[in-house]
Amino acid sequence: MIRFMGRKMSLHALWDDLIEKRDPGNAEELAPQLDKEISPTEAMDWAKGAVEDWILEDYKLAKKTVYPDYHEKFREQGSQIVKLNAGYRDAMKPVVFLQLQKGGIRLATVLNQIFGEGDAPYDFGTNR
Repeated sequence: MIRFMGRKMSLHALWDDLIEKRDPGNAEELAPQLDKEISPTEAMDWAKGAVEDWILEDYKLAKKTVYPDYHEKFREQGSQIVKLNAGYRDAMKPVVFLQLQKGGIRLATVLNQIFGEGDAPYDFGTNR
């Protein structure tokens, strides 16, 4: 559990809140906005590898970027509730949206593989 801006919540809830702050309650508008910000080179890079590679990448990101400060504060504060400030939230905003973008490209890649597009990654020509 964390305490952020006086509110007790899970770390996951804080991340959900970051998404809602960018586009409150409208995933149909957020997805195309995030999609427009992805370059073809980024999408091709993100589509490479297997699901296991992506899982390991996310694990490393969580360990290095998301949780080190969290665990350090837990040890320092000696409490079951870690206090996080706006600096943490601000540092995580770009991470949240990058992960959403990667997830979209990777989901598209897997669906293309399942439904007959072979190993083709995201189709830039028709989806942009």
